[in-house]
Amino acid sequence: MKVFEIDYLDIALDDLPPKGEPLVCLDPQKRLGEKTWSVLISEGRNNVADAIGLFWNREDAIFLALQLEL
Repeated sequence: MKVFEIDYLDIALDDLPPKGEPLVCLDPQKRLGEKTWSVLISEGRNNVADAIGLFWNREDAIFLALQLEL
């Protein structure tokens, strides 16, 4: 799992985790407000991923991402 303090669209392709691993970042669509955290499953360098969870708190997003790693 990787955690980024930037939104998904600003993450460099080389920094994305391998395909299938979770990542936590800011939601570029700001669906829950100005600072919304997203949990995504990486598609690797394909740069296409859908949010599987949206959170107001970074810690809650990290908790979900850790559960996905188990």
